[in-house]
Amino acid sequence: MIKVCPGFFGGKNLSFFPKVDLLKLDLEKERVENKKIEVGFKAEGELKSLLSTKAISECQVFQFREECRQFVVECVNKIFERSPLKYRLARNMACLDPRLMVSDQEHSKSKCKRLLEELVTLNRVDGDDVDILVASYKELLHDVDGCELKSRFKDFKVEDDRVDMLLYECMGRNKKFEKLWRVVRKVLLVSMVRRLLRGGIPSTDRQRRTI
Repeated sequence: MIKVCPGFFGGKNLSFFPKVDLLKLDLEKERVENKKIEVGFKAEGELKSLLSTKAISECQVFQFREECRQFVVECVNKIFERSPLKYRLARNMACLDPRLMVSDQEHSKSKCKRLLEELVTLNRVDGDDVDILVASYKELLHDVDGCELKSRFKDFKVEDDRVDMLLYECMGRNKKFEKLWRVVRKVLLVSMVRRLLRGGIPSTDRQRRTI
């Protein structure tokens, strides 16, 4: 859906927008001229053919393009409504993104703290443990930055790699990260359940690659 949007919303390629910023986009304001609305190669050919034979009028073409625009707007709005990025918990789970953990550690630390604050609000983490967990997370980032697994974090591919296995290698086997790993494991489980609820039970192959 995002790939077809440039032909409807000011010519902007929405795939380059930061994901959270997409939710702030006013689709009604991001408009192109009616005649520049892209409806696809086949449809454009049909419109030209019908116009040339006077089977339809310019006014009808205008209306058709506007209806196409409105259809896409409604579809994208529905996607935005269901986006997990609307929720603070989901947005701050980015602190467990292996790529972010090595590319922007300060941002990762901020997201980790906000994630823990949200978990405290949800009664999933004891408030007395937050400072300990934040310190443990900072230590984890330091260890990752200097260990042999750093390249796997940097080159992590969402489609092919498993974040749970990678994080387990760093935390699950290390006693000093025991408390942090218990929290991370819960967060990863929530993420997996959300995926199952949105997309149904995945196939065996997909399940292996799911968090």
